[in-house]
Amino acid sequence: RDLLEEGNLERLRALADIVGREKGIGDVTCEEPLRRKIMEVLESAGVRVRRGKKKKLELLKAYFDLAYASSGIENWAVSERYYKQAKEGYDEELGPDSERAIEASCSLIVASEISDEEMIGQLWDLVERAEEALGMESSVTLDTLNSLGVKLDDNGETEAARGIFERCWEGQESLLGEYHADTLATAENLSIVYKKLGDEEKAAEFLERSLQTMSREEREKLDRARAAAAAAAASLKADQEKAAALAAAKLKKEEEKAKKEAE
Repeated sequence: RDLLEEGNLERLRALADIVGREKGIGDVTCEEPLRRKIMEVLESAGVRVRRGKKKKLELLKAYFDLAYASSGIENWAVSERYYKQAKEGYDEELGPDSERAIEASCSLIVASEISDEEMIGQLWDLVERAEEALGMESSVTLDTLNSLGVKLDDNGETEAARGIFERCWEGQESLLGEYHADTLATAENLSIVYKKLGDEEKAAEFLERSLQTMSREEREKLDRARAAAAAAAASLKADQEKAAALAAAKLKKEEEKAKKEAE
């Protein structure tokens, strides 16, 4: 109440964060009767108390997964409804420019029963937002670009789709590697749009890229890297176990010493 009278909103919001958690933060805990009273004061000041944020995010993930599964069987009405719930929840919990919120926004746009022109316009806006908020180093930005490219191609805007797919493919090759499934799928899309544009040479080039797999030498190099990583992890585990054993021995020694002193 003192904070409210002082108009100290920053401290009030921090308090709201503490009472919104089941066990408080660090040494700060709130018994339920006190928690309820504090919440009443905070809500009277217009400071919203969010409770169980982790559980809320798990629920939002479940909404997103259900929407994705529904789109897989082309149940677009259910898909749109749950994507909308996921998107609105992520906007509130993580912010509209977070990866999860932008990912849900993209999926919602694609699942919505709107005209192609409206969908393309919304995807353009979302791509710009994703690039500004997340950059081209985010797989969510690249997925959003890919969705825009697919819709442009479906709408007959082949040249525009080519430019989008090329940006997407370059980003995926840099971020994910040339053999990643997403990179190969975008290479295949580029082959298709180049063929539509009458560039047979480029179409063949990207078709070949889409069909490539790791050479024996590259696969062996990857296997060696994985083996080295496993060996390093095993070594680290052994060091940790040794440190734990030493700490346990030291603790036992201290306990025995304290017991003798007490006697």
